[in-house]
Amino acid sequence: RIAAAATPRLSPPWREDPMLRTDHQVYRTARLAAALRKACAPLRSGSLVWRSAEGGANGNLLAYSRILPGFELLVLINPGFTGAPFIEQLEVDLDINQGVGTYVNALNPSQTGRTVWVGGKAVLVFTGGLMVDGGTFALFVPQDRLGLWDKELGTALCTAG
Repeated sequence: RIAAAATPRLSPPWREDPMLRTDHQVYRTARLAAALRKACAPLRSGSLVWRSAEGGANGNLLAYSRILPGFELLVLINPGFTGAPFIEQLEVDLDINQGVGTYVNALNPSQTGRTVWVGGKAVLVFTGGLMVDGGTFALFVPQDRLGLWDKELGTALCTAG
């Protein structure tokens, strides 16, 4: 038997839910990923090309490109909780990266790479090498496709450029 009659009512808007912790890392990461996907067309509908999948004593790395005609993004993920593999360079699309260009990590603009040709292949050489800490990711975007820094999100978003 029901102790009291229930009165149907509308739930409050989800953003006003007192149980929603907008300061939690999971919420902030999901919000960041959604904003990047919305702003960066290759993350929504580009083809996927695996660049690296490896593990070792210094951490793990998953690296892949998302590609639309004339526009490549490079995603690097360390799915582990510890370690930070050292990455000097990764292959990128030869047709898109015909000349020397600069890629910038949308999450940390101090991390950059230059495209060069090595042995008939286009590679992105990371300035000073790159380490992706455990449980984090990097998104390398061509410099001319990267907008201004969004302080609230903690990233720079892609532009249509």
